[in-house]
Amino acid sequence: MTMREVIEAELDKIDDAYLEELYALIQQFAEKRQTGKKQTLMSKLRSIQIDGPPDLAANLDKYVLPESHG
Repeated sequence: MTMREVIEAELDKIDDAYLEELYALIQQFAEKRQTGKKQTLMSKLRSIQIDGPPDLAANLDKYVLPESHG
């Protein structure tokens, strides 16, 4: 069994809900392995990972601005 076949067999075990996340990891891996190519702005931006609450964009002021004590 080739390594590609082993990987494909493992992919079959992964729930479809996680495939988008796995694809992002594969893209990051591939971009890092490209030799001799300069990383583009978009590829750099895609690699940014923000660890924050799920409602960060919707409630940015709640997290950034100090609470008002009325």
